[in-house]
Amino acid sequence: MIKIHAILPFEARKFDEIEKENNQLQTFVRKLEKKFHDIIWYIGIDFFNNEMYERFTFNSGGFMEIKLGKTELNAYFETKEQSEKFVKALKKLLGKRADIKVKEAFIKLEDVL
Repeated sequence: MIKIHAILPFEARKFDEIEKENNQLQTFVRKLEKKFHDIIWYIGIDFFNNEMYERFTFNSGGFMEIKLGKTELNAYFETKEQSEKFVKALKKLLGKRADIKVKEAFIKLEDVL
């Protein structure tokens, strides 16, 4: 599994800013969808440890979560090719503001079970 982590250029610090952030997030996801050349499906929102996560899945496989507030993005893919394509799209979209880290994590099924 390959994990991609990025800091996005928008955030909400107060509750009343969340609607504005959500509009920015929707715009960001639609633009990313065009650059990545894949359909991005919205899964829903989760609350974990007092943090909100918007979750998405890609039509071609893999998924993405965006933590609201700090606005951090994590995406997970099974192949290096797909992750490289995603990073390229993310860099095109974010430009010089891109703070992207890629980490390969190979997990054996026996280690999980």
